[in-house]
Amino acid sequence: MFKRIYDIARANFEDLLLKNKDAGSTFTDPVDPLNDTYYEPHSSSSTPPKADPLAQYYANLELSPGADRKAVKSAWRRLMKKYHPDLHSQDPAKKEVAEELTQKLTEAYQILDKELSKSG
Repeated sequence: MFKRIYDIARANFEDLLLKNKDAGSTFTDPVDPLNDTYYEPHSSSSTPPKADPLAQYYANLELSPGADRKAVKSAWRRLMKKYHPDLHSQDPAKKEVAEELTQKLTEAYQILDKELSKSG
């Protein structure tokens, strides 16, 4: 099965390269999908591009980066209703996990809300 997925990925990647080559562009993908290694074809520096520091907070709230303030609040409320520790009071292990998760969700909400209120 892995071989089949590998062959499909390779074919799609080669098709993409051929289409862009025919169009006259100098398309190069910064991530090689065949072996997941990073390379920079047009730059002499060896450092990978910097990731968005807020991306993890968006991921914690199950949002795509760049979501607006209203979407952040809505996602936080939805997830807090789903994972609130009081809903898991029967099982102490689940309650402990829910408490940790709600702390992460609240931290993500506070940081994103603060950043979005600055920018907008």
